[in-house]
Amino acid sequence: MSQLRLAVILNPHSNRQRAAHQASHIMAMLSHFGLEASLFKTTHVGHATSLAQQCVAEGTWNGIIAAGGDGTINEIVNGMAGSQLPLSFVPLGTGNDFVKMLKLPSNSIVEAIRAIANNQLRQIDLGMINEHWFINGVGIGLDANVAIEAQKLKRIKGGLVYIIAVLKSILRYEARDLLIETDDLTLQQRINMATVGNGGYHGGGFWVTPAAKIDDGLLDVCLTGEQSRWSMVRDSARVRQGTHGDLPSVTMLKTRTFKLYSERGVPVHVDGEVFSASLHDISISIQPAALTIRV
Repeated sequence: MSQLRLAVILNPHSNRQRAAHQASHIMAMLSHFGLEASLFKTTHVGHATSLAQQCVAEGTWNGIIAAGGDGTINEIVNGMAGSQLPLSFVPLGTGNDFVKMLKLPSNSIVEAIRAIANNQLRQIDLGMINEHWFINGVGIGLDANVAIEAQKLKRIKGGLVYIIAVLKSILRYEARDLLIETDDLTLQQRINMATVGNGGYHGGGFWVTPAAKIDDGLLDVCLTGEQSRWSMVRDSARVRQGTHGDLPSVTMLKTRTFKLYSERGVPVHVDGEVFSASLHDISISIQPAALTIRV
């Protein structure tokens, strides 16, 4: 097999700027495993998308490596979705939800690059929200408020960021009256949180949609009705373990389309990054086999 030529798109700001110190190690390990690679560092929001678009247009690369967190992966996906170029992962973010969900190495650069060198290709689905691609999931309501709170915690790292953000959101967020439509039902309900997953692992450690599969052509939806704050704290352990599906306040669905309307507006995150502080109309769909990954 000829040597792979890979473009490494690295976000130096991932994990509170810590990713910037990993660039030389990543490039050395790629060379060690016999992979030809060039490094491209992002400098601003949206830069990873334009870099990925450039790589696709050039037509000389054998793949792209996303070196960063879930937000970096999302930007790259939005620059290469629908192309034949495979995407690989060197996780450098705070949560690394998508990589963990794939059961890929999430805390070892060496093992992540070893997986890339194994050159196993797999086609997966992608989701789309209001004409924007996502690879892992969309959080609406409390789930998105967690992402907003996490952004404010500049000096804290790792999973503790999400634990603190969850607790702050539980104390402050108010449920919304939502109109929801899926393939099979229409419901109007006061909802605390709606998570729409292509993958199952969200929020830096929570199996919110544990039955989700990234290649089944379906979205998995978890709806949580209005609860007391104590109930939310109590049930968060069940959500972390993925055993919350039988709770009275929880509804689990599978669908190809998901539409939501909120008169008041709801916060939304996409792949862990704040998408909007207040959206009124949301349309989500699944696009089967829209991306090839090298894992």
